[in-house]
Amino acid sequence: MMLLPVAKQVAALRKRLRMEQRALEPLTGLKQPHIARIEGGQDVRLSTLEKLVKALGAALVVVPRDRLAEVQALLNAEPTDARYDRKVDSFDDEAFSPYTDLEVRDDD
Repeated sequence: MMLLPVAKQVAALRKRLRMEQRALEPLTGLKQPHIARIEGGQDVRLSTLEKLVKALGAALVVVPRDRLAEVQALLNAEPTDARYDRKVDSFDDEAFSPYTDLEVRDDD
């Protein structure tokens, strides 16, 4: 399984969290049309992408190509899989709030 381009991953994560692009405006300081362009694959500054990803409760990670298959397997593993060795509580989207420590700066 190949990883999606970063823009598609951002859009997929936002949709999985059932968030509208407009909901990210106050969390990132980015306007909805800018977020749409990022999700559409427009070139973006790393600091802007980090701000958007952080608002979605995720992180950008650089993985060496020779370890990519291992990381993908871990990310795709079920919590009961032996490769998945940490306790995970079930996801409660009502209680999910990754935004408490978000610092919003206008870097653009």
